[in-house]
Amino acid sequence: MSQAIPQIHAQPPIPMSKTSLITLLGLAAAVLIAVREESAMRAGILAGAVLGAGIGLLGFAWLCHTLKHRPAQAFNALGVGFLFHLGALLMGTIALHYAPVAKDLFDARAFAVCYATLAFIPLVFGAQEGARLASQNRTAA
Repeated sequence: MSQAIPQIHAQPPIPMSKTSLITLLGLAAAVLIAVREESAMRAGILAGAVLGAGIGLLGFAWLCHTLKHRPAQAFNALGVGFLFHLGALLMGTIALHYAPVAKDLFDARAFAVCYATLAFIPLVFGAQEGARLASQNRTAA
């Protein structure tokens, strides 16, 4: 009557990268800055910081995946990630500036500045960490 419990072999945990930690510190700094501002500015700062960091870390994860599975396409992944950043910044800023409801709730300039700041962190540090990973893969092969 007793059934054996299947053993699940979990993969070892992925260590936290320096890029992720620095981006989280940038988010914490954005929250500390936003606390002192009025409501529309606060919302713009937080929205820009969260979206910039999220898309930046997503691009970094995509770069790491590409380096692991298709190293020849790593530069393409970095370029497409940057273009995705530009598109999100442009669409977000235009939407917050011209949409009547969003214009009252969010400051579009604060959104754009915080998005650019927090997107810059994983883009630069992620590229640096990606170059390090690529050189490790090259020496291991």
